[in-house]
Amino acid sequence: MRSTRKCQPFIEGFSKEQETLFRKRTQANNDTEKWRDMWMILFPEDRPESILSPCQRF
Repeated sequence: MRSTRKCQPFIEGFSKEQETLFRKRTQANNDTEKWRDMWMILFPEDRPESILSPCQRF
């Protein structure tokens, strides 16, 4: 059975609200904290423990 829900369109980039949050964010102590702050602005539904390190090698 197919879902009757409509898919949300993919929006590239970020919203004006996110841009404002980027500009307002507090000064983090190190690069890892800056990365986490930016990630949570872009992906607010993610759990903080699921954020990958910006320096992680695969």
